Amino acid sequence: MTDFRETAAAPGAAAARAEAAARLARLGEEFFEVVHSNDPFNATQLGVPGFDALVPDPSRAGAARGAERIAAIERRLGGIDAGLLGEAGRTDHAVLAHLAWGARADLEHGLWEANASAAGYVSPQAMVFQSVPAALLGDAGAVDGYLQRLRGLSGYFDAVTGRYREAGRDGRIPTDAGVRQAAAQLAGHLGKDIGADTLVAVRLPDGVDQAAIRREAARIVADEVRPAMRRLLACLQEELLPAARPDDKAGIRFVPGGAEGYLAAVRRHTTTGLSPADRLGADADRAARLPALPRRRGLRLRRRLGPVLRAAGGRDGPVHLGSAAAGHAVLRLAARLPPRR
Repeated sequence: MTDFRETAAAPGAAAARAEAAARLARLGEEFFEVVHSNDPFNATQLGVPGFDALVPDPSRAGAARGAERIAAIERRLGGIDAGLLGEAGRTDHAVLAHLAWGARADLEHGLWEANASAAGYVSPQAMVFQSVPAALLGDAGAVDGYLQRLRGLSGYFDAVTGRYREAGRDGRIPTDAGVRQAAAQLAGHLGKDIGADTLVAVRLPDGVDQAAIRREAARIVADEVRPAMRRLLACLQEELLPAARPDDKAGIRFVPGGAEGYLAAVRRHTTTGLSPADRLGADADRAARLPALPRRRGLRLRRRLGPVLRAAGGRDGPVHLGSAAAGHAVLRLAARLPPRR
C-alpha cells in the first residue's frame, strides 16, 4: 500500500524540481547576457544578435564590474540544489559553474594587459579589426548600430592605452616581441587609405544611402578612431617598448600575478587536475620508458616539440610559461630524441 505521506509529498517535490530547473535556465540565460555584454566583439563573431552596436569596457574597473556580475550568478547557482535536477540538469549545473568561474577568473587575472601582441582573440586591436567588420548589416537599423559602435571605438582604444599604463605601473610589462608586433599591426592599419580601411569598407545592405553611410563611417574613423589608435601606438612605442620584457623573460610567470593567472587558464581550458609541470613530468617519465625512436619519427617529434620547448624553457628557446620543473621535464623528453644531423 502506498504511504499517504509519500503521495501527499509528491506534488511538492515535483514543484521543487520544476522550480530548480527554471532557476537554472534563467541563470544560464543571464550568464550569457553578461558574458556577451562584457565582450560584445566576441558576441559579434559568434553571430549572437543584440550586441553589434556595443564596445567592451577594457578598463580594470570595467573588468571588476563584469567579474562581480558573474560572481553574483555563481552565488545564486550555488543556491540551487543540484539533487533536484535530472541528469541533464545536473550536467548543465556543473557546466555553468565551470563556465562562470572561468569567465570571472579571466576578468580577474586580466593577463592580456601584460601581453600586448597582434594575436587574434587576445589583442585588443586585433579583436576590433576582425570583429567589428564582421557584423551582419542587413538593414538600416543594423547600419545605425554599426555607426554607433564606430563612435565608441575611440573611447575603447583610449581605455586600452590607460589599461596598459596602469598595468605597467604595477610591473605587468608586456614582452618586447609582443609590443613590436602590436605596434606593427597598428601602424600597418593606420597606413591604409581611409577608403580601404576595413572599418569603412564593410558590406552595406540595399535600400540605404550607401555613399552617405560610407562618408560618415570614413569621417568617424578618420577624426575619432584613428587618433585614438595613434595614441595607443605612441604608448606602445614610447612607453612600453623601452621597458618591455626581453626574450629570456617572455613567460607570463615573470609578471606579478602571472603564474596564478596561467594556472587559472590551465584549469579553464583543460580537464586535467595536474599542474603544467606535473603534466609534463608525467609525459616525460612515460617517454623515458619508451625505446629510442627511429630518426625520421624523431625529427618529426622534435618539430612538434619545438613550441613546447620554447614555452617551457628548453634548449631551443627562451622560457615562456610554466616552471623550471616543467622545462626540465621537457628537456628529459627531448633528450630521448635522435641527435640532429
